[in-house]
Amino acid sequence: MKKIITASILALTMATSAQALPSTAGFVVNPRYMHYQRGYQIGYHTGKQHAYDNVARTVAVVGATVVVGLIIYELGKESRWTANEKGVVYKF
Repeated sequence: MKKIITASILALTMATSAQALPSTAGFVVNPRYMHYQRGYQIGYHTGKQHAYDNVARTVAVVGATVVVGLIIYELGKESRWTANEKGVVYKF
């Protein structure tokens, strides 16, 4: 198991590479490209917010499902309804 995990980690680290982008802090930017940069930033922040919303919605749905499942399990665990060869019956 350790060999599989190690091999997968090595494969992932070797397959991915990050390239540092040059900084444009000291350069004068052409005003024509500022429109595209601003559009990119708006799209980036909108997409990021949508991702946060999706994660929050997923956590809420999974949490609600777990709570409802636990409630149903607890109610059913102490139920006097049972099933046997006669069908579904109520124990007195």
